[in-house]
Amino acid sequence: MNQKYTTEVSSYQKKDALFAFFVFTCYMIVMAASGLANLFFGLSMLGSWLNLVVVTALIIFILLRKERLSSIGIGRDNLVKALCFGLMCGAISIVVQGIVPLINGCALAPFNQILNRFIYQLVFIALAEEIVFRGYIQTRLYGMIKGEIIAIMTGALLFSVMHLPYMYILSGVAELFTLQTLVLLAFWFAMHIILNFVYRRTGSIFGVVLFHALYNTANNIFNDVDTMLFGFDFSYITHGAIPVLLAIVFLFIEHKESRSTCSKNMKDADPDSNR
Repeated sequence: MNQKYTTEVSSYQKKDALFAFFVFTCYMIVMAASGLANLFFGLSMLGSWLNLVVVTALIIFILLRKERLSSIGIGRDNLVKALCFGLMCGAISIVVQGIVPLINGCALAPFNQILNRFIYQLVFIALAEEIVFRGYIQTRLYGMIKGEIIAIMTGALLFSVMHLPYMYILSGVAELFTLQTLVLLAFWFAMHIILNFVYRRTGSIFGVVLFHALYNTANNIFNDVDTMLFGFDFSYITHGAIPVLLAIVFLFIEHKESRSTCSKNMKDADPDSNR
């Protein structure tokens, strides 16, 4: 775990967590507004632009509170390491998601189309969600929730729920109770844990942004995606089972590291243990 990250989150107080919940509420309102704008006026891109507005407002808010941008992972510290880590994770995700479509003979989209999709995911989706959720909300939750695993799972729950207003407005309430939605909720929950795991180990948001953008782009590198093989839809594996299993492993690692850190701190605080 990145020591700077640990030191940073230990300094937050209850008011910081309350600000995090406020930012989450604002983001939910933005998602609902995006859905309504798309439903009634066909403004499908409005939500993407509003993401940038939210990030800009959040950065201004952080500066007004005299907090450092490095507190949300914006800085040059560990930048190269973070980008390499994000590139590696993103490349692995592209391979995993592309195996079945390649077996089924799906044709790759033109390079310029893939590049445009990647830039869109990088700028409008990954950048906003990583700064808001992994950079700001998750770190500030420690001001109220001291338990490592509970704090991470709370952040994961918020990240999952954030997607629901847009889905509810466009698809209707019935869509929220389908198997596909349950799989998506599990996927978003797991992806928060995975992305947060990467961020905690680099302290830089840029590597996680790159990983997130590459992961999302992997769904769009083919003209037509066919994930059916032997009568089974393998998207439930790539977007369900694999992320959930990784999340469980990462949570276990976080738990072990948290216990190890607590034991070390208790030992350092006990003068008799150093005799």
